[in-house]
Amino acid sequence: MMNSTESRAYFSTFQLKFIALICMVFDHAGQFFPEIMPQWFRYIGRISAPLFLFCLVWGMDYTRNRFYYLLRIYCASLGMEVLWTVLNYFLPYSGAEHNNIFTTFFNIGVLITLVSLVRRKMLKKIYAILFLVVWQLSSTLLILLIYYKNLQEWTHFVGALSGNFFVCEGGIMWVSLGIILYCIKNTQIKLFSGYSIFCLFCSLCSLTAPLARAMYFLEFFTNIDQTVIWQILEIIYVLILGNAWYFTPVVPHGLYFGDYQWMMIAALPFMMLYNRKRGCKIKAFFYLFYPIHILIFLLISRFLIILQ
Repeated sequence: MMNSTESRAYFSTFQLKFIALICMVFDHAGQFFPEIMPQWFRYIGRISAPLFLFCLVWGMDYTRNRFYYLLRIYCASLGMEVLWTVLNYFLPYSGAEHNNIFTTFFNIGVLITLVSLVRRKMLKKIYAILFLVVWQLSSTLLILLIYYKNLQEWTHFVGALSGNFFVCEGGIMWVSLGIILYCIKNTQIKLFSGYSIFCLFCSLCSLTAPLARAMYFLEFFTNIDQTVIWQILEIIYVLILGNAWYFTPVVPHGLYFGDYQWMMIAALPFMMLYNRKRGCKIKAFFYLFYPIHILIFLLISRFLIILQ
């Protein structure tokens, strides 16, 4: 018999993915057409990525063959980057940020596989850590080399090709969230508290910008900006956060709605109501829908720019 908690949990993997898919369309519509679509489209979009990551970490347990599962995601990631590269070549101006959640999925999947192998004692921790360090260090150095050779348009492609944690969509924060969800997904209390703490931590970091304040302090009150150390700190900062340092502007309602990433907490109720069932099986749907809808949005946005 099902206990009371299981009886109230009625979202299957398919249903969660469908909810995430709808939220993603709202988010990308607001992203590609910011002057046309209302701001609350982006609010709804905060639910999407956490739900997709939640489905991914469960999918890693459900799949019969992790190698082919990761290979499928990796190929989708490279395919998405090829699409972006071609579009940026023929239509060089883009009013939207880079999108390729497949790269993030792949990085999380590889890390989960390493964690599982260590847990089963099929791989020693020191080997796993050594592999991880060498992999990410060599990938990051290659990306930095390309960046400083003024080939910035290739950084995301190389990041997808090499599986870099810093260049993927969401960066190291989303990769970390994926691993956290994998470790806490089996227990409701851990899921509730762990995900809530992560959302609170991200919100506090975003709103208070402690790293940005530290960089400003070092730049204006010390002479460190004249040294090589400063250049290294700049590189580390951009790798972690994916952009230059800035403060969230404090404007009316800006504290809550100007920086709205905290709204990702709205994904938690859906996670808590997961029934651990797959539901409908349409593997290829998301792999096709994701690049196609972005392609359509991007082409329409470029067409509107041309009309202006």
